[in-house]
This record gives sequence, C-alpha cells and structure tokens, in this order.
Amino acid sequence: MRIRSRRFGVAVAGVSLTAVLCAPAASSAALCWRACADSIAACIATQGFRSECKRQTVMRCRREGTGVCASGAAIVTVLWPPTSVTASATAADTVRLTWVDGGLDAGFSVERSVDGATFGVVGTTARDATAFTDGGLASGTLYYYRVRALGPRGTASDYSSVVSALTSGPDSAAPSTPGGLTASGSRCGAVDLAWAAATDTGWGVMAYNVYRDGSYLARVMAPATTAADTNVAPSTPYSYAVLAVDHAGNESSPSIAFGVRTALCRVATTSTSSTITTTTTTSSTTLPRDTTAPSIPTALSASATSCNQVSLAWNPATDTGGSGLRGYNLYRGSAFVKQIVAPATSTTDTGLAATTVYSYTVSAVDNAGNESLRSSAATTNTPACPDTTPPSVPIGLSATASGCSQVNVGWGASSDTGGSGIRG
Repeated sequence: MRIRSRRFGVAVAGVSLTAVLCAPAASSAALCWRACADSIAACIATQGFRSECKRQTVMRCRREGTGVCASGAAIVTVLWPPTSVTASATAADTVRLTWVDGGLDAGFSVERSVDGATFGVVGTTARDATAFTDGGLASGTLYYYRVRALGPRGTASDYSSVVSALTSGPDSAAPSTPGGLTASGSRCGAVDLAWAAATDTGWGVMAYNVYRDGSYLARVMAPATTAADTNVAPSTPYSYAVLAVDHAGNESSPSIAFGVRTALCRVATTSTSSTITTTTTTSSTTLPRDTTAPSIPTALSASATSCNQVSLAWNPATDTGGSGLRGYNLYRGSAFVKQIVAPATSTTDTGLAATTVYSYTVSAVDNAGNESLRSSAATTNTPACPDTTPPSVPIGLSATASGCSQVNVGWGASSDTGGSGIRG
C-alpha cells in the first residue's frame, strides 16, 4: 500500500508539472519582472549594481503592487553616498578625510575645491575605504571637499555634504624648553629621567631628544616624558639634558650641560629647569657640543612594491661635527614617519592606501640631535589591490512556461565589485 502510494504520488506529480507548464497564470514575481522592467533598467543605468536593482525593485513591487513602477523611473536606490564626512589638516600641506561607508560601492571618488563651488577629482579609493589623505597642498589655505560612492560601469552616487579644512601656515617657532627635569640614581647601573611636557604653538611637539654629556642619547616620542639610561658606569661623570622637537623639525633651545664624577652606585642630583647633573663633588667642567648638522641625503627613490607598501632608498649622508651620524628621519608629506638608524639607507612604509600618490623626503640626524635639511622629494603611486572579492550570488531565478514542452529560465545578473568583472 505504501509503495503504491509513492507510485501514485509520482504519477500525480507528473500530471501536476504538465498542468503548470501549460497554465497561463503567472506568479506575482513574474508580473513584477514585466511591469517593472523600465524601473529596473533605470536603476541599473544610474546605480550600476544589476542584481541589487532587480532584487529590491521586485521586492517593492510585490509589497506595493505593480502600479508603483508605472512611471518607468527607478523606484529604489542601491548606491548611497558616504555619510559623516570629516576633514582635518594634519600638516601644513596635508588634509585627511574620513567618512562612514553608505553600503554598496566599488570605491569612492574624492573631489576638492578652493572656492566651495568648482570641484575637481583629486583621488579615488578602493572598495569599502573610509579615509583618504590629500597631500601636496598650500599652507594656510582653506580647502573644500566632497565624496561620492562609485558603482560599476562609471555609475556614481549623489555627493556627500561639503566639508572644509584649513591647512596651517609655516611653522618656524621652536617648542618651549622642557622644564622640571629630574634624575634618579636609586638603581645601581641606571639613571631614570623625567620631565614636564613642552608646549608648541605650531604643529605640535613630536618628540624629545635626550642628551648625555652633550651627545645624543635617545629620542622619546611624545607624549611620553620619561626615559632610562641603563648604560652607565659607577664613579663616572654624567650630565643630562632634554630638548623638545616639533613636527616641523624645530628644536627647543639647548640647555648647558655640566659633568662631574659620580660616586659608586650612588647618584646625587643638582637640577635646573632644563638640566640635571649627577654629582658627588663640587667640581664641574663644561662639555663641548656638536652644533654642525650632517649633509643632506641625496638620490632618494620611492617605489610602490604593493598596493599598501612603498620601498625607499637614498645615498648616505656624512657628519663633520664630531658626534657622528645617528640616522635618518623619514617624512611622508610633512608628517614624520620614523627614524632609521645608521648605517641603513633604505626602509619601507607600510599600511598605505591603494591607488594613492605619496611623496617622501628624508633628513640626516647626528648624535648631538642636529638635523640636516630635507632631501628632494620622491613621489610614487600605489597600485590597486588584487581582486580577491567573488561576484555576488545570482538572484531572482524564474522559470516561465512558453508552451507545453518549453520552459524559459532567467535570473538576475551577478555584480562584481572587485574590478576584474564577470567572466560567465
């Protein structure tokens, strides 16, 4: 009985399939496909994302009826502009923009204006990006920006709201001299230093250069205000000073350093607002100071080795001041990136944005903290990242009987936001 029921069920299913194939009635989805064909085409033409235009148009049609598509205009929007756009000057020639991704996109286009009315494209980003850095700008200038999302085949969203940023003027003012310097010799074989933070009216304090006996000892990146010198010997004279350096490379006035012999594993301190001397006697001698900057590095080259990395190399600098070459300061635009310790004359800059132009300079720094002028700029453009994003899943599969022996099958085309396109 159970077997016969299964056979009977199969026979019924076959009869039902024939009835469906020959039935003239169409589903609500099929009706929406036909009624909204023009609305879907208008959405695809302006928004680019074929499958999303079809899916969302049909969904709205099924909710509100086929009459919603009567005008033939696009009734849905799938490509939205970015929101919460901000712009801030990070240096005298650099503005950084951030935004919130509006959703579906194949990238973003950033436009700049100097009058708030006439805009021009200054760069594009990869898919799902939320930031862009605009460099090479004039100092002390107000710039306006707007951003829009990009879709396939040259389509684009509406523009975001317009934002502006004022680049700072040239910074030639040095930071204040760090005050309240103290040194502690409570640990045998070490001197612990601490000082009050310096202030800067220009681009801000970048770091502090620590000197021992008039020679460069270490760079401490702001906002830290402590350091430890663990390479000290007992019964040896040491004198320390701390100088502040801003993002423009201006250095605060150096303090006068004095050095006297310390007791075995015991440090007594005599301090001024800018200098601390470790001593157990009253004798002191002024230590010579190197005030000659190294030569300027030459032949700087920059090459994008991937979509988010740039390799840089340059010829070595020389130092004739007596303290010796400490290393090289690398700058991206006007922003300090890092210090490369000599004798190395190459480095990499990572974590960059794809399809973006970057400009670099490099300066030489000696062990007394003197910094050379910056080299000639080297510029490179990072390429687009490889396409690792699969196309979207085809949706809207439909089957329509055109006769008792033929079924027409259709579906919404997939979209590809990775850049390489749909092959089949």
